Amino acid sequence: AIQPYLNHEFDKEVRDPVDPVTGQEISEDELPFNIMITRAVRPIRAFMWSQIGVEGEEEVALLMVMAGLDKPDTPADVPLRVLAPAFMLSELQKAFIMGFLLFLPFLVIDIVIASVILSMGMFTLSPVLISLPFKILLFVMVDGWRLVIESLGVSILGA
Repeated sequence: AIQPYLNHEFDKEVRDPVDPVTGQEISEDELPFNIMITRAVRPIRAFMWSQIGVEGEEEVALLMVMAGLDKPDTPADVPLRVLAPAFMLSELQKAFIMGFLLFLPFLVIDIVIASVILSMGMFTLSPVLISLPFKILLFVMVDGWRLVIESLGVSILGA
């Protein structure tokens, strides 16, 4: 129903934005959406750089080479298409380290339970069935969720 009235709008490929008050064309840098995106990206970039830190500069350099870009003079010169993957890589590294540190005590419990069961001669009993309650008990006793959340908070806030 409305399509015939908008034919002239749909036929135009690209329309330059015009200021309704002055009637002058608006450049790309002055568009409200572009201004909003530019302002919104600043704190996000600062947060990503704070999380990447000095250790993550190697990832940024690697991603700059992969993108075919020259080495930037300042951190502000790193494009978001390079900074975002570098941030994700640094977060993945932190997550793997946390997972490994969480896995080690559980591995020790598995080894101890398996050796006790085997020394008692119970070869058919699965150590996993016996060790799972001990793992849960250990996690609850050391207040595991608080430790995980605290380490996440420390990594984000840097305190």
